[in-house]
Amino acid sequence: MAALTALPGAELQPLSATDALAATDAFVCYKAKKSKGSTKFGGAAGVALSDHFETTPLDLKKAASLCLPATLGGVTPADDSTHLESYKGKAPKASPKHERRSNFRVVDQFAEYFMDTVKAESLMVPTAASSAAPPVAPDPLSHDVDHFKCYKVKKPRGYTVPAAVQVDSSFNQPVDLELKKPKRLCLPVDKNGEGIKDPDAHLLCYQAKRVKGQAKFAKVSGTFTANQFGDEKLDSVKEKLLCVPTLSVQGCGDGLINEPGEQCDDGNNDNGDGCAADCTAELPFAIRLVNLNMLQDITSGVVGYDDIDDRITLLAAQVVAADPDVMTLQEVVLGPNGSAAGLVAELAATHGLTYFYAEHGFGSGQAVVSRWPASAEEWEILPDIDLVASFPDRRVFGRIVVSSPAGQLDVYPAHLCAFCNDSERDVHAASFADFVARTHTSGHPAVVGADFNAHKGSAGDQQASSDPAILTLEALGWTTLFDGSDAPCNAPVDRSGCTSGIDDLTDAADTTASRIDNIMLVPAALHPLSGTISDASETGPTTRFADTPGVDGNARCRFEPALLCAVDGDCPAGSYCEDYDPSPLCRRDTPVSCLTDGDCPGDLAPDTCATTLWTSDHVGLQTIISLEALTPRREN
Repeated sequence: MAALTALPGAELQPLSATDALAATDAFVCYKAKKSKGSTKFGGAAGVALSDHFETTPLDLKKAASLCLPATLGGVTPADDSTHLESYKGKAPKASPKHERRSNFRVVDQFAEYFMDTVKAESLMVPTAASSAAPPVAPDPLSHDVDHFKCYKVKKPRGYTVPAAVQVDSSFNQPVDLELKKPKRLCLPVDKNGEGIKDPDAHLLCYQAKRVKGQAKFAKVSGTFTANQFGDEKLDSVKEKLLCVPTLSVQGCGDGLINEPGEQCDDGNNDNGDGCAADCTAELPFAIRLVNLNMLQDITSGVVGYDDIDDRITLLAAQVVAADPDVMTLQEVVLGPNGSAAGLVAELAATHGLTYFYAEHGFGSGQAVVSRWPASAEEWEILPDIDLVASFPDRRVFGRIVVSSPAGQLDVYPAHLCAFCNDSERDVHAASFADFVARTHTSGHPAVVGADFNAHKGSAGDQQASSDPAILTLEALGWTTLFDGSDAPCNAPVDRSGCTSGIDDLTDAADTTASRIDNIMLVPAALHPLSGTISDASETGPTTRFADTPGVDGNARCRFEPALLCAVDGDCPAGSYCEDYDPSPLCRRDTPVSCLTDGDCPGDLAPDTCATTLWTSDHVGLQTIISLEALTPRREN
């Protein structure tokens, strides 16, 4: 089963009760019905309502519930006199149909949810209430409570019922409530042009039920109410909903492009940071990219290629020097000593950087590291076994959504099959292209960082049999950012464009090198809400990354030639068999530091000083792309 792991900086923590309740009060809503002998609500047709979901009228049918300010988690309401009366409503037949919102982000004191709306179903109106005599409808200038238009929502995927909460209202019946599921998302709404007091004061209303073992609700009869729609007398039957406030996480500034007209959303309302205060992109915007296969040709017993810890140290230093915004990685290994986890930990601990890391795959999978918020959205094993029954080397592919300051990017780490022939690799490329076509939803171009195990160079290093996989993708409009025009791979004449098989970076006579890595741009897709799309261009030639040998600042003596082993008994006294797969090697019990070969005693077996750090014979790529001017959305 594929894994998904997040390191520091990856997730938004749920709000504390204090922070959340600072936005507005919580309300307990009681199912209500007209008191016997009282005047029935006559309804209200075509009430003009406008919130940041839609501008659509609502016909109000009847009072459905009475919502009282509540003490929640020990936090008392700021305004305990302004209630909310909820009227059941329905959009008039001639009005536009509700445009359902998908994955609308809501954060309250319990958790973070991504909600799907269904339809508008009620209006909550600021109301005065009294058990003694008819009150006066509240003056809108005397309080800070908005009208709320409430939308029915689907139960979020993976919803877990939070711990029971204790609430207390002016009915003075303290009770422990179990929150079955979110039922309504209520937005502050402009009613009849009266305006909105606090556009961030949303409410999420949970279906609430008394925890078992408590006394039943004691019916409260004859509550007088008054608001802009008139006076009523209501009987409250039982608790129906608990409506809790959310903080300012909706609309522009929530970190998601989830509103009509948003081109970007970087989680704030500042100008000058790539995304303006009104969520329009400030373009052009440059993004620095790095792609790397982390473990290709890590070989036991070959000095400079057999130590993952050294390799990670070197890569971390080169990452810091390159300062990328986004990294795509292949051959990612998880676990305490895994390549991806080790690299991110090194970046965070040694260099003070915090990156987001997400991995999709098996023992060796793929990952994206980003300086901006990111989330792994989906993954598939390709090619699909239902479409291609027999295939020698299926691999996992994923889509990571990176929220850059200028807008959301779909980022794809890719690794085409190695244990297959050229025609099979072309099938693999076509299945990957189909996956991108189905999942790429950003109004910006998508970025692909890949070890394609396929080659497309120039006349000097053409390998015609390896071209088709790359040509398949280019035929779809994808742009290759690293080929023979950047640097040829014509070993041994010029290996500046080679990314793999460089057995010795200093050996000019080596002829085994090839070009199999690439960074590609996929044209922007039509984001359903952004309204505009962006093009991208490469600002300069894509070059190799991590192709410079480093000097080990903590060099140690190593047996040379390397001593293979299966158990400790295979090694000389004073050394042990290192648990290293696939070919364990003998290591000294006590490491001997050195500067030159002469510092190594040779008392256990011949040894040398391993002073040079290599990245392996597989190097990466780095480039900068620029998100360019926005263009009008193209309709289908």
